[in-house]
Amino acid sequence: MTCSSCGKTWEEDAAFCIYCGAKKEGQHAKEETQKEMAATTAATDGSNAAVSFGKDYLSFAKNSLLTPTQTSTRVTAQEWIFGIVSLLLFILLLPLTTFTYISKISMGMVQVSFGSGVLQPIFVLLILFAILLGIMFGGLTLMHSNTTFQKLIATYGSLMTAGAALLVASLLLALINVISLSVILLMISLSVAGTAVVTSYFHLNKVHRGLDPFYASLSTFFVMAAVSYFIAESIVREMLSQVGWMNFFF
Repeated sequence: MTCSSCGKTWEEDAAFCIYCGAKKEGQHAKEETQKEMAATTAATDGSNAAVSFGKDYLSFAKNSLLTPTQTSTRVTAQEWIFGIVSLLLFILLLPLTTFTYISKISMGMVQVSFGSGVLQPIFVLLILFAILLGIMFGGLTLMHSNTTFQKLIATYGSLMTAGAALLVASLLLALINVISLSVILLMISLSVAGTAVVTSYFHLNKVHRGLDPFYASLSTFFVMAAVSYFIAESIVREMLSQVGWMNFFF
């Protein structure tokens, strides 16, 4: 056999030409085929994994909506990723729904950019919920609970699925100008966040020692109210300073 590149005789069983370094055509084709098959397999596996995750989350969400109390007691620490998804949906939908509501009722008279009306609140909510979960985990520690942080996320997230579903309905109603009902659902969804805190404490307080769930819930709300106030105040101050009203209000 001769090399197709330099024309010299190819050594037997050699994968490369010893004279010019060219790959053996058959070997090259085989390697390319193997690479293509590996890429196709990886893409298929990734697609199947995404579909499987989607089905599993929908099953999780369905159970959380139909029987929220029972589901939140049965969730495992391994389902924390589903809890994260529900929390992220709530965090994304709340500013989007509020932004849509303001845009509808202002009829264009109040101009709020998408960045300041949606993206910035999402960032703030991410911080607030991270703080909330941290406070709750601290409260569970004071209860002498051996619950893991993943279990807390799974439990709280399963309860927050109802809040996310309410926000979806509220957003759809706002889009079709059913404003009053949209606001009602929005307010109920916010109450879900507080109810989920109390319910999570009672579910995860297995040993019934240490701090009582009632006082743990009360302390959580107090701390979160204080944190929310300082964050909101700093945002309002910044907004007012940008429009030159700082000296008028403060």
